[in-house]
Amino acid sequence: SKPSAAGLPILAERPPWLLHDDGLVIDARKEMGAGGGILIASTVLVDGRHEWGGAAKRPGWLRAALATNRNHAKHQGHAMVVRWKPTLRYPPPWQEKECDRKENKR
Repeated sequence: SKPSAAGLPILAERPPWLLHDDGLVIDARKEMGAGGGILIASTVLVDGRHEWGGAAKRPGWLRAALATNRNHAKHQGHAMVVRWKPTLRYPPPWQEKECDRKENKR
């Protein structure tokens, strides 16, 4: 499955401190431009093996967990980001040949 941010509560705002393709969910710090504070970071990748219940891109339990974390960040004055796109290549280049073999070699 191709990585996608579809169905995630990501804001259009993109602060300069975000890395990669991470998305800002909320920044409830009292002084947003001052830096510091607590960051809640969640990784939400695509369900490539369809273990989350078939065709649903983002199951209800996942959306509920993200909404709970967002609400906590809002009430406590934290920031929250979601990483939806893998940042490491898998399998790593040095392991590709091993994955292409039909049988394990002992």
